[in-house]
Parts: sequence; structure tokens; C-alpha cells
Amino acid sequence: MAARRIADFHEQLAINKACTLGRE
Repeated sequence: MAARRIADFHEQLAINKACTLGRE
């Protein structure tokens, strides 16, 4: 369960990073 939660967290970070890079 924890592993899935961590994976979701990292996926969200990757999405946020992509959005930030795409905005600049």
C-alpha cells in the first residue's frame, strides 16, 4: 500500500515538474 502511495506521489511530482517546464 505504501509503495503505491509513494509511486503516486512521485508521479504527481513528475506531472507538476512537466507542467512547470511547459509553462516557462
